[in-house]
Amino acid sequence: MSGTVVDESARDSDISPTAPKLTAPVDESADTGVPRAARGRSWTTALPGLAAILVSTGAFGLHALRYGRWIVDDAAITFAYARSIADGHGVVQQAGAPRVEGVSNPLWTALFIPLKWVGLFDSGGTVAGWPDYAVVPKVLGTLCFAGTLAVLWWAFRGLVGRHAWLATLFTGLGLAAIPSYVIWAVSGLENPLYGLLVAALAAVTVRAVTDNRLTSARVAVLTGALALLAALTRPDGLVYVGAYPLLLLALLTRERLWASVRAGLISVLTFGLPMGAFLLARHDMFGLWLPNTAVAKGQQGVTLAGFAKLDVLLSYVTWPVVLITVAVVGLAIGAT
Repeated sequence: MSGTVVDESARDSDISPTAPKLTAPVDESADTGVPRAARGRSWTTALPGLAAILVSTGAFGLHALRYGRWIVDDAAITFAYARSIADGHGVVQQAGAPRVEGVSNPLWTALFIPLKWVGLFDSGGTVAGWPDYAVVPKVLGTLCFAGTLAVLWWAFRGLVGRHAWLATLFTGLGLAAIPSYVIWAVSGLENPLYGLLVAALAAVTVRAVTDNRLTSARVAVLTGALALLAALTRPDGLVYVGAYPLLLLALLTRERLWASVRAGLISVLTFGLPMGAFLLARHDMFGLWLPNTAVAKGQQGVTLAGFAKLDVLLSYVTWPVVLITVAVVGLAIGAT
């Protein structure tokens, strides 16, 4: 009717509740917890951390160059086993030798096998006058150092947020300045891989706590898998299977009792099932439950006497680095 004013709000209110309503299309890719602008800039937040890692790795590399092509003699045993396996002779030190497990770092040894297959390791080649069997372990050690700083940066992100790059830089430069750390990281032995795995395990548990997902199945599987890899890198890595369950116990509350029990079981089974299969295979092949090297040396487990040698470890690290580390940890705890 001409001249009649229609009240749009009243008309909408008269719509039957059963009538279909028009809704705006939903963006399935949207992350409801993070603003779009922040998501678009998220990659830039990693740039300071990446710079800290690169600077520290550069300092590590310059320090490592001081030791030239030196490789510790024990590493040659690892290289010999990697060569025998890659050439199809089995787990022996050289072709035709008795089958003896002369290495205690199977995961580290396994890294060199495909590198030999593709001609990057033990091929007779040289790089800048250095034999490839000296260059490749040092490159792997440097990459493991960079990876260690990357997982530490991720852990620091959960503790100190945007200042994580500074904590990473302090840590990286501190480690790069320690002669004993750098020497053994490029010695040809499994130390850098072992350090990376332990750092990754620590980072996963730290982020699990700061992100309030300590009892999630994903965290449980990750901690069990990292403990498994550490145990396959060095025999004493076996102790890290207890790190996550002990943390669950330390932070146990009545509300998440059963969730903690479930997570602990998942972690232990993730470690235990493949580790058990590996031990059975070792016993079937060599007749021993432990590496022959550990048996020959009469190695023992963790003892109270070992903890009394903590001062020796600190002397290797140097007290300035210890004090800086304590300060960084204190700032991180205070920031939470």
